[in-house]
Amino acid sequence: MNIGEEARVIYINGDSERLMDLGFTMGATVVPLMRAPALVHKENAMTAYSVRSTAIALRREESERIMVEII
Repeated sequence: MNIGEEARVIYINGDSERLMDLGFTMGATVVPLMRAPALVHKENAMTAYSVRSTAIALRREESERIMVEII
C-alpha cells in the first residue's frame, strides 16, 4: 500500500489475536501514515498505520499478515 491510501481489512493470516487487539479487525479501515527505514535488516522496517482513530506501528512481518482491499 502507498502512504495515504485507504484499505479495508479482509483477512488476517496466522495468529490474529494481537492484531485484533490493536484494532485490525475485519472491515476496519486502515491507512499507512509513514514508513521508518530499516537500518540493518529489511524485516525490521516499520510502518505506522491509522486504524480506528489510532496510530499503530507494525513491523514488516506483522503487516504482511494483514490482507486488505483498497477502497
